[in-house]
Amino acid sequence: MESNLERNKLILEKEVKPIFPTGFSTTVYDQFDSERSQEAAEMKAEKFSASALYFQKKLSDMAFNALGVLFLILIVVDITTKEGFRKDGPINLLYTQPINQLSLFLNKFMAGVIIILITLSSVMIISTALGFIFDRFGDWNFPILRYEEGELYSFINLGTYLVQALTLFVCILIFSFTIYFLMSLMTNHLLVGLMCTLVIYLLGSGMTEIAFFADYAQWNPFSYYSVASIVTQEQAAISGNWELTFRHGTLTLSLSSLVILTIMLAFLQFKKKISL
Repeated sequence: MESNLERNKLILEKEVKPIFPTGFSTTVYDQFDSERSQEAAEMKAEKFSASALYFQKKLSDMAFNALGVLFLILIVVDITTKEGFRKDGPINLLYTQPINQLSLFLNKFMAGVIIILITLSSVMIISTALGFIFDRFGDWNFPILRYEEGELYSFINLGTYLVQALTLFVCILIFSFTIYFLMSLMTNHLLVGLMCTLVIYLLGSGMTEIAFFADYAQWNPFSYYSVASIVTQEQAAISGNWELTFRHGTLTLSLSSLVILTIMLAFLQFKKKISL
């Protein structure tokens, strides 16, 4: 209730249009008699708005996760798998040209990343346009609850939330695609490459459930796949690990991507030597 009063106060101060309902909200610190009462309270507190920015928030909360990553990776599967080493495919024409094979596969990797980012951008632009056409653009300064250490809280504006969510999700996409690309190069098989990537994800995310590894979850890139709970620091509040933040997530994912990319380059060099 206190957080809801503070949010409404900020709405009045910033002169932004409220999003209903305004009289009720829940936090992870609230205590409930049962799961049913908790679900009922969360449904009662659920806010709805067709404005472009808030619609974008709901879309990102729903799609910026492991399933969203899988969907976008599937889009570029064909350009990264079916033309592997010594396979019959269009890339064999390029083998006959005076082009370094390492450059070929790096270009394929970059093409895959670009296609993913273009697809993501297109979806976001279309969803924003729909919200703007059928309602309004929305308020950049609408306050979003963020948890702080010591059962405290603060607020970030909606625009900052969207920018951080998008940035973190892009880092997750690049990290995940780097893993998939390495697995596809190693296996040269569509389903096997996807399954290996899935197994790595399950193992990585499962490590956060083990007490010893949970203390170092901030260095586990798979801890950041639930983008909304990272940006609002809900996951940090639930786990008690206040290193699980947006900034730490972007750092961990970027470093992990660089490590995997280095392994991929080493693998390509190794394949090149044994194929000579």
